[in-house]
This record gives sequence, C-alpha cells and structure tokens, in this order.
Amino acid sequence: MKSKKNFVLIIGLVALVIIAAFVWNNKKIEAPTQQTGTENQNPENAITADVEIPSKAILFYSNTCPHCKVVEEYITKNNITSKIDLEQKEVSSDVNVQLLLAIIKKCELPQDSIGVPFLWTGGATRECIIGDQDIIAFFANYNK
Repeated sequence: MKSKKNFVLIIGLVALVIIAAFVWNNKKIEAPTQQTGTENQNPENAITADVEIPSKAILFYSNTCPHCKVVEEYITKNNITSKIDLEQKEVSSDVNVQLLLAIIKKCELPQDSIGVPFLWTGGATRECIIGDQDIIAFFANYNK
C-alpha cells in the first residue's frame, strides 16, 4: 500500500515538473502599448504604421523556444529553404517584433495571444500560422 502511495506521489511530481517546464518555455510576444493624445510616446513601444510587410515567407522564432527548435530541425532536415524563400527572424530584436506585430495586425489576430514559432507565408496565400505542428504541416504540404 505504501509503495502504491509513493508511486502516485512520484507520478504527480513528474507531471507537475512537465507542466511547469512547458509553461516556463512557452514564450509569448508582448504587444507594445499604444499611447494616445499628447502623451510622450516611446518609439520602442508603438506599432509603427509604416512597416513594410514583405511578400516572402518569414519564420519568427526565439532562441529559447523548444517549439521553435523543432521547426528549425524540420527545416534543416527537409531542406525547406531550397523549396521556399524563407527568412528567419529572432524576436529579441525590436525591429523584428515591430514587423511581427504589423503582420499580426494584417492577419487580424489578437496581439495578446501570439507566440512563437510564427510563420507568415507571404506569397499569394499570405497566411499567419502559429505553432510548430501547424508550421511543419504547411512545409510538408508546400507545392503538393
């Protein structure tokens, strides 16, 4: 009976550690705040209206995101960059975040629920795809 109790306790602790690791590594993109009126605007915190959205595909990622690493491994293993003109942008750069936010706005997605990996397909489809499995599915079905 005691060993069964210990087993249940160990399973519970392992599940808790897995959940904590997932929450810790799930990076969200913080949307800049927009100010109105005559308030002093900080250019780093405002979405610039003049950001030009490229027509080529862009993968937004974070170096600390495990889901982004899964996508990167798929891209490398399947030589995706020879099939798709794909640009990759790390979200620690303010310029890259501004571009990501402009694309999110174009796709009419809520800024507070966006994370990485995030793919802008560009081209004729001009889709926003979020998450490693959906992005990998897009690459797997590209030009089929």
